[in-house]
Amino acid sequence: RGQCAVDFSDAALGRVLIKPSNLAPLVCARHYEGEGGAARKVRAECTDGSIVHYEGEAGAERVVRQVFADGVEHYFEGEAGAERRVRGVHADGTVQYFEGAAGAERRVRAVRADGQEQYYV
Repeated sequence: RGQCAVDFSDAALGRVLIKPSNLAPLVCARHYEGEGGAARKVRAECTDGSIVHYEGEAGAERVVRQVFADGVEHYFEGEAGAERRVRGVHADGTVQYFEGAAGAERRVRAVRADGQEQYYV
């Protein structure tokens, strides 16, 4: 079984979750797998309804997916601390694709559920 820790910090998940419009502290319950020093973070469930999924060894966990309360999902690639958003999936089936370094991602393409594509320059 995993372990759970609660973090009462506003910066619990750094740039990924904190939005300027958040006025209340963000509280996240972090879930770990493994024993002692080998325990690695696998998931964080936050009071804003979002869930963040992690992969990687203990101490080098990286964000791979973030699911928001409204059903929007963001997918990330990159090393811990340098994760960049590469794809977003919306509740209506639209998939958006992103390119660029962490913090400077830009939308380059969107594909609607009906197959219609839109490109951005």
